[in-house]
Amino acid sequence: LLELAEMNAAVGDTERADGWQEKAEALKSQTNELLWQADKDFYLTHAHITPLEHDFDESAMVSIANALAVYTGLTDFDQTEAIFDKLEAVRLAAGVNKPGLSLYPFYPNQWPDLFFDYSGMGYGNYQNGGVWDWWGGVQIQAEFRRGFSEAGRSHLFQVANDWQDHPGNIIEWQSSTDPRHEGSHYYSAAAGTMGSAIIEGFFGVSLTGSGLTLQPRLGLNDGYIRVYQAATDRYAAYTYDWNQDITQLNYGTNAAGVVTFKLLKLRSEQVSQITIDGKSIDFSTESVGLDTFIVFSAPSGEHTVEIVKGQPGIQPAALTLPSGHEGLAETDSDGVPATPSIAPNVAAPLQNETDQTDQPSAPDPEREAQLAALAYREAKHRHDLQLAAIQVVSGILVLVVCLTLLFLGVVRHLVRVNSPKPVPKQTLRKR
Repeated sequence: LLELAEMNAAVGDTERADGWQEKAEALKSQTNELLWQADKDFYLTHAHITPLEHDFDESAMVSIANALAVYTGLTDFDQTEAIFDKLEAVRLAAGVNKPGLSLYPFYPNQWPDLFFDYSGMGYGNYQNGGVWDWWGGVQIQAEFRRGFSEAGRSHLFQVANDWQDHPGNIIEWQSSTDPRHEGSHYYSAAAGTMGSAIIEGFFGVSLTGSGLTLQPRLGLNDGYIRVYQAATDRYAAYTYDWNQDITQLNYGTNAAGVVTFKLLKLRSEQVSQITIDGKSIDFSTESVGLDTFIVFSAPSGEHTVEIVKGQPGIQPAALTLPSGHEGLAETDSDGVPATPSIAPNVAAPLQNETDQTDQPSAPDPEREAQLAALAYREAKHRHDLQLAAIQVVSGILVLVVCLTLLFLGVVRHLVRVNSPKPVPKQTLRKR
């Protein structure tokens, strides 16, 4: 409904746009009135119109429909945060390694007490607890849209780690209780939602109308993307190189008009200056959910953006050590503290220069998650190399055994052919 309102507004039909907007607001109000469970902090999946009693608590079941509610804009910030917390809690409770859990707890559908006529709806299967990348992609998009980028990146990396086990094949759904059960292979709906989560969410590329918005949410990750929109013959591309001192973004586009940038700022970062092709520009900040963005406009074409970190008016390389460490700082011949040879990590919280205490910086959960993911990939890579080495050695041993048997067979054959034939004994006949 909101998109219908937006489309009608784009062509100047304000009357219809207002009508669809009113319907959308009414639907939002009725949904929250009838289905939101304030005591449980998530939506009831459905309300029975006719009276129906169960011997289990259906209202305790958390469905992936809650992610769809956030995605479509039915929730406020408190509801959004509560839903994401609940979805993560049931994912962990079910022992699932990625987002997209359709339902938990499951409907009691175990033989002989079958709740559904369809036998494929057993515990943890299909829509009764199956894990769907289709809906996982919707959840990740919702996390990026509503300002929970850290959760979106974490869940996107979980999906990437899972897909390494079946490269090139996107599976419709996977059982959360039995790995032998799964849905169709090469499932395009899941490819579509995950593709949108990567392009529009993680990389933040949005080509709409005649404009372009670039909203990278890469965090500490470097990245490159190129998007081509065939219907309008427009493209957008950029490379993103994060650095604690100066982050550089090189972009190119043939989209008309100005390009709107919204760069995700780490919680501990302080941005002192932004330049485009070496010229300083004005910028502002904007908050969405838990995220804060650096907002500015840039021209179309090919350009270089640099985000300079540190306190305003102080270049990162010239930052002095905190006063609590003055006794440790080296001095030059004039007795003036020397500039550190390595700039302090301005991605970490900066201490007040008048603070005399040495307070350790708080751990960065985002960085820890990245390091954990890197360690996991390295361990898996070593494991795969070990398996490959074992397979190669086994193959060589089998080949050696086969060649040995073949050699022995040839030798035996040659010995048999070249050995002298015995002379048959002649029997004497008595006359």
